[in-house]
Amino acid sequence: MGFALTDVCGFRPATYAGRPIPEKDLASGGLGKFDTHFGINGDVSAIVNDGDINTYGPRAIDLNQRGGIVAETLWNKWQDNPSDSDVSGFLTFFEEVGGRKAPKNTQYPVGAKISGVDVGGDEKYKFGATNKKTSSISDENSEGAMFQLGTRWSKVALEHTVKNGGRIHFHLDGMGDISDLLNKLGDFNYNVTTRELRYVYRNWIRLGKSAIFYNGFSKTSSGIYKAVIVDRPW
Repeated sequence: MGFALTDVCGFRPATYAGRPIPEKDLASGGLGKFDTHFGINGDVSAIVNDGDINTYGPRAIDLNQRGGIVAETLWNKWQDNPSDSDVSGFLTFFEEVGGRKAPKNTQYPVGAKISGVDVGGDEKYKFGATNKKTSSISDENSEGAMFQLGTRWSKVALEHTVKNGGRIHFHLDGMGDISDLLNKLGDFNYNVTTRELRYVYRNWIRLGKSAIFYNGFSKTSSGIYKAVIVDRPW
């Protein structure tokens, strides 16, 4: 249909196996309390005049227009006020879902990259870890520990969204070729957003009915940016 602009704030629409992802329609209507946006981070302050969200990349444009939340919403509330009712409910759910799984391995596989940095063979979890909570991660690498906690947090946020009747709003803008990411290839194959997308992919039968994908933005004659709804990329 040709809705999407070729570039918005430096973010280009994603592709799949080198081809455009078929477009369906433009986003419309307000979103609910548990509707959650997922996507890469980045500066969209040229469009979004809200310092609390304008570093959240393309999803911030739709968040600003239609509402909803991001996984970071609960993360930031947790840092500011752990007793917040929204946070306490999520933390209980996180313990149930995020804490019961044991990691299959404790190291990143060969070829794993995070933002172009080769992390293959680096430690993800402390040897012998029995679950994926932050306490399972080596204290010697606090940065890595927080990254793993953030990844686990966002995967649980996907489950939390669906559990509460919300929709997963996944923005693909700026992610490059989705087929590479699903096959764990490229410079961003172990970034948090990539791992969120693979989680949806692996659990599509269960999560698919609650997921909507977007890829790029269209600008209306009145200057409003609308997210472009696309088919699932695979």
